[in-house]
Amino acid sequence: MRLVQIGVQSLRGPDGSFLPSEPIYREMTDDEAKKAAAREEKMLDEAASDIAKTMKQYKERFFGEEAEE
Repeated sequence: MRLVQIGVQSLRGPDGSFLPSEPIYREMTDDEAKKAAAREEKMLDEAASDIAKTMKQYKERFFGEEAEE
């Protein structure tokens, strides 16, 4: 088992300002960690693809250019 960072959290101070963020860890086996990394990579690839499509539409709409793929 090993600790894998799965996120961060930040509390607020009495005045509403954010306190320093702290990492959140989870114990995982090496196999679980590899599967989690693969899922994260797939999610990031899909997000990058969605952002690229949106930017292409933006460029075509506002600049009248045929965007390269």
